[in-house]
Amino acid sequence: MDSLKSALKNAEHDTARIIILGVLSEQCEINDILNYAKPCVEIADKNINLPENSQRKVFYLMHKANALNNMGFFAQQHGSISKALDLYNKSLEIMEQIKDKPGMAQALNNIGAIYSDQGNIIKALEFYNKALKVYEQLKNKSGIAYGYNNIGTVYGNQG
Repeated sequence: MDSLKSALKNAEHDTARIIILGVLSEQCEINDILNYAKPCVEIADKNINLPENSQRKVFYLMHKANALNNMGFFAQQHGSISKALDLYNKSLEIMEQIKDKPGMAQALNNIGAIYSDQGNIIKALEFYNKALKVYEQLKNKSGIAYGYNNIGTVYGNQG
C-alpha cells in the first residue's frame, strides 16, 4: 500500500493515477474505499468525453465502473442497501455499454446478493442466473461454479 501511495503521488498522467487508485480501492481496508474510488470516478468523468469507440474512452469507463462497484460494496457493508443497489446498477450499465463481460457478471452477482440478503428470492435468482449465463459464455469455470453456488445457496436457504 505504501509503494502504491507513493506511486500515486508521483504519477504524472491520469491513466497512471486511475490505475493506481483502482488497485488501492481493491486492496485497502473497507473504510478507506471511498478515499480511492471517488477520485477514480472523478478522473474518469474528466476524461470520457472522447469518441464513442475510442480505446481511451473504454479504458476510463471500465475504471469508472470498477470504482462504482467498489463504492457499492462500501455502501452495502455499511448498511446503505438502496445506495449499494444504485451503484451496482450504474456499474452494470457501464459494463454493458463497453461489453465488459467479466465486469457484468460481477455486478450481476453483487445485485443478486443484495436481493438474496433481502429475501427477494425471485430477483436474486434472476440476477444470479444472468451472471451464470455470462460466465458460461466466457467459459469461466470458476465463475460458473460460483454462479451455481450462489443459486444453490438461495435454494438451500429456502429449504
